[in-house]
Amino acid sequence: MVALINGFQRSFQQSIQSIGNNTIYIRRIRPGIQFSGGVPDSLKQRRAFTMEDAAAIIASCPAVRAVAPFKWPYQDLRLKYRERQTKITFIYGTNQDYLLTHGYDLARGRFFTGEEVDRRANVVVLGKDTREALFKDASGIGEARPHRQHPLHRDRRVRGQGKMLGNNFDQVAAVPFSTIDKYFPAPFDAPPWFPKRGELFLDAIARSPEQSEEAQRQITETLRIRRHLPSNKTNNFVVFTDDAFLSLYNTVTGGITAVMTADLARSRCWSAASA
Repeated sequence: MVALINGFQRSFQQSIQSIGNNTIYIRRIRPGIQFSGGVPDSLKQRRAFTMEDAAAIIASCPAVRAVAPFKWPYQDLRLKYRERQTKITFIYGTNQDYLLTHGYDLARGRFFTGEEVDRRANVVVLGKDTREALFKDASGIGEARPHRQHPLHRDRRVRGQGKMLGNNFDQVAAVPFSTIDKYFPAPFDAPPWFPKRGELFLDAIARSPEQSEEAQRQITETLRIRRHLPSNKTNNFVVFTDDAFLSLYNTVTGGITAVMTADLARSRCWSAASA
């Protein structure tokens, strides 16, 4: 079991390293943060971000190449086409720059455009597993997906299917972030890891991997200025890269490995005592 966990850890590290695009995440809180007794008010009161923040970052941060919004629905969703339906599907909202900020490519079709984002169009880009669940061997591009059991009752057109550096997006679907706000906004009392209506999280990418640290510094400085934070106040947001996810993964798997190793040692002691 320890060897199995170590194998998963190496695989996860290789996946992070193989991406190599240094996506920069701009969020309310850092991943993996733990709360005792509920989420503190200081974090609940943290504002998320807007497209004005994204525009300011592009204008003020020369080390940043692109910024894309990112948000997801508050409720679990399934996609349906005729008699076929997916399992619970992770649907996220973004804009046309998401491919740049994450180094993604499309297997077929195209991503949605800025014009489609502006008019909150009913368009979607499907992951491979999602596409296969709905359309089997067909591409599904250009197909309409009527949905009469939800306010999203007008047709949603399939624009493309995505890949991440040769790997499938799996069970996901991307829509314009404006469409998420249109149909699936998070309520006012949602936890801080859900951006509410009009709010966004942001993903950015440096002009080169070597400029990633400088890009993070510039983003932090720009947001502090926009939020009028004096020098004696800490940030009310976080800026981090994929290394944070790797650190979190190592912490979790390290704890599991320690427990398993201790259990294995105890079992060996018990076996020796029994003998």
